Amino acid sequence: MPAVLPFTMPDLLEKVLMIEEALTDKQLTALRDMLYHYKEFHEEIYDYPEPDTLFTQTQRELFTLLDIV
Repeated sequence: MPAVLPFTMPDLLEKVLMIEEALTDKQLTALRDMLYHYKEFHEEIYDYPEPDTLFTQTQRELFTLLDIV
């Protein structure tokens, strides 16, 4: 079951656009890469449990916001 986020799709789009405007392409790519590797590392360490038990709500929101799968 997907996590319920405390914002709507238009809010999500607005937040993503704000982040993209504030960072250079290189910075945004580096941020996404860091979050992706952080997520993958923790999933591997804990043998891929349910995301809602492994990550906080804030972490899951960031993964969604920055399209980290």
